[in-house]
Amino acid sequence: MYTLWRMQLVCITCVYVGNTLVAADVVHELLEERAGYIRNMRDLMQTTFMNYRDNVTTHGVPASCEGYNTCSDKLLDDRCWTEYGNTKGCACAGRSISETFQVIKESEVVSSREEISYDVCYTEAMNEHFRSIQQQSQMQLKWLYYGTAEGVLVTYPGFLWQRGPNEGCDPDYDPRVQPWFMQAATGPKNVIILLDISEKDKTDQASRSLEARKDAVHAAIDALTHADTVGLVTFGAMNAPQVKYDSTVVATWPHRKALKAFVSNATLQVSGPLPTNTSYGLAVEQSLAWARALREEAGACPTVFLFFTSSTLYPAAKTTAASINAYRDGHPGEDVFQFLTTGEDNIGNISGWKNISCQTGAVYRPIPAGASASQIAREANAYYETLAAARGRAEVVLGSAHDVAWGEPHIGWPATWGHIVTASSSVYDKSSNPWRFL
Repeated sequence: MYTLWRMQLVCITCVYVGNTLVAADVVHELLEERAGYIRNMRDLMQTTFMNYRDNVTTHGVPASCEGYNTCSDKLLDDRCWTEYGNTKGCACAGRSISETFQVIKESEVVSSREEISYDVCYTEAMNEHFRSIQQQSQMQLKWLYYGTAEGVLVTYPGFLWQRGPNEGCDPDYDPRVQPWFMQAATGPKNVIILLDISEKDKTDQASRSLEARKDAVHAAIDALTHADTVGLVTFGAMNAPQVKYDSTVVATWPHRKALKAFVSNATLQVSGPLPTNTSYGLAVEQSLAWARALREEAGACPTVFLFFTSSTLYPAAKTTAASINAYRDGHPGEDVFQFLTTGEDNIGNISGWKNISCQTGAVYRPIPAGASASQIAREANAYYETLAAARGRAEVVLGSAHDVAWGEPHIGWPATWGHIVTASSSVYDKSSNPWRFL
């Protein structure tokens, strides 16, 4: 869950809020005030969920509940407001919004209809809370929204989702792969990416398989924030793996942009009998060396290893399980290994990468041929579930939730005037042990 308002960072000791230069201590006070609203929203959402769950346990699922679709053609009780940007229908009078109703958007990649309905019903009671919090903040909080693990996005105030002429209602948008959601779910992390750019032959199918892997890597990079670090190495039929940076780097916007360009420019390498032991082995050792160096830093964050490869298991990869288990033995903790595969024999590849995943406790995510952009992004960032569960276990020990995380300045969503900053916090079902990420 998170909220937004406009702020531009210009230096360490001072900031611009709107058009006014403000001293750092005043800004810190403003940040703490807004963080208090987020904590309040988080606690109210947790209470609302548990109250609804208890009511369902006692009285059963309600016959109906209300949830207004942001992809509708009409917004109820709407008015044009200049503070919310300029959209079609309002001319220069701003965006059409509803202060009466929150709105719902489902991801294209959703869970069961029953789970979606459950999310819509338990968040219905938040409508009054959203309105109250926004009024308390004297409209300093622009958008209040909440993304669920099932792929439902709840937004207040209500608005109609902007659409292109042929794009529909943004079917590829999924709250679970947005940086604000990932930041709240995982906390700061190190992400090390290994991209296999080889295929056994040069066919249209092989090219599509590699492009799907590139899209998945782009989606993984897009989900990072400045609180994370990232490293990326490509390998193929050549003897030497390729890197953009010699070490992991802070995942700032310039670094993310450069890494995405590096991936885009990678060309397919025809391996014939598949990648050599040298290329693959060096890439794995490079990634593990980066991880070991990160482990030695004070306050080390968990490390996520993302292997993007074809579905065919080549001979060199058979040493993967031993390498990963050796690393785990020397570095116990919450590090995550995830294998993502593409290719013609991708689904049902029991004896290959899936088997290695089982041997190492890794996550195995096959990406089906023809997967949509939202499906690819969802698979690439599925590791958040593992880290969110780990944070839940830690929070049971701490007895309290992780605090508010602040994002970097970015162009607003939904579109508003100028840059905005995001604050987010994770929401858990505290009645389960460990706490369950909602």
